[in-house]
Amino acid sequence: MRTRIRAAGVAIHNDCILLHRCLDFWVLPGGEVERESSADALVRECSEELGLPARVGRLLWIVENFFDYEGELEQSIEFYYELSFPQHAEIYKQSEIQGYEHEGDEPLLFIWQP
Repeated sequence: MRTRIRAAGVAIHNDCILLHRCLDFWVLPGGEVERESSADALVRECSEELGLPARVGRLLWIVENFFDYEGELEQSIEFYYELSFPQHAEIYKQSEIQGYEHEGDEPLLFIWQP
């Protein structure tokens, strides 16, 4: 069984939450922790994926998930933080945002979901 540590952000704006398409489902933005604190990982992921500086707020939840991925059992330990961006960032003016990285052949897609 593989264990992954992931950091994710809960960004809310105008009664909508920011989501990121990951393959065939939607998740909160974030990514894998790589030899850094979970808060630092979230800042790095936002910079890489959105090209934006992120402000990480308080830790909201720690979640442990077990799931089957391509026939293998995986464990994910996830840290969820409050997340915001600079007040006048363009991300707050768009309903769909194309990210800077790709998931397979598709560019990352972020949406504000009510």
